[in-house]
Amino acid sequence: GAMPYDFSRPDRVTKDELRSLHLLHDRFAMNVSTTLSAYLRAVTEVSVVSVEQFLYSEFLMSLPDATAFYAVEMDPVRATGALEISPVVAFTIIDRMLGGTGAGAVPTRPLTEIELNVVDAIAKVLLKNLSDTWRPVAKIQLRVCGRESRPQMMQVADQNEVVILLVFDVRIGDNRGALHLCFPAAALEPIVSAMASGSQRAERDANPQATAWLRQNLSRVPQPVSLQLS
Repeated sequence: GAMPYDFSRPDRVTKDELRSLHLLHDRFAMNVSTTLSAYLRAVTEVSVVSVEQFLYSEFLMSLPDATAFYAVEMDPVRATGALEISPVVAFTIIDRMLGGTGAGAVPTRPLTEIELNVVDAIAKVLLKNLSDTWRPVAKIQLRVCGRESRPQMMQVADQNEVVILLVFDVRIGDNRGALHLCFPAAALEPIVSAMASGSQRAERDANPQATAWLRQNLSRVPQPVSLQLS
């Protein structure tokens, strides 16, 4: 049957690839949970909520007006991503790092420059953990190259660029908030390709006879394809 395709929103990454990215970042979430628990001296639980592709403009619209928003340089792929630490998480981290319990009411005001300076240290910790998580499949180094309290004020990507958005749930004690990582889909191709080739290699190694049988028989199967423009 016909399959709808929106040319204004091309799918750069397949559903299988998104699932692989989800599994990879489950490992990142576990590592960050351990690291932040030690860093903040408080039980911290980080988990993956979703891994999806959006337009960069849609990602921006999902963010609060004032937050801890970082531009992230990706070396050597020459691309820029973004890290957002929600106000609930940021204020709880600040309270813990300045000697508080982290259990008080979270302010509704924007973060001050001094408070953002405190959060900067956590942003660096997160990006180091992410670089370490990616290293087995792609050597991409991540570093902060800009910071804003208002995401709209810093252009990280074109409004219509397709991005991979990773959403994490962060619990620090009784407080709970979100962490967002956003990268151009094209910039993650080295990671996606490495995971795909690794999976294919594992399948070949596991059962080369089955692979040969599939290639021999599927090559004879006709598959009609039609395109309907609307």
